[in-house]
Amino acid sequence: MNSLKQLINRWKKKQKGATAIEYVLIVTLICVACTAAFRNVGGGYVRIYNNLANYL
Repeated sequence: MNSLKQLINRWKKKQKGATAIEYVLIVTLICVACTAAFRNVGGGYVRIYNNLANYL
């Protein structure tokens, strides 16, 4: 019975490490998506201001 508890404890420790890695990957993906979105939005604003400046 004691060895079963040790096995379960080892499995839990391994799961915590895997969960941390998964969270890091998710946060990284969100950061990459935000960076891409901000670049697209920023480029759109530059075009709007340039068109407005040319019109004036």
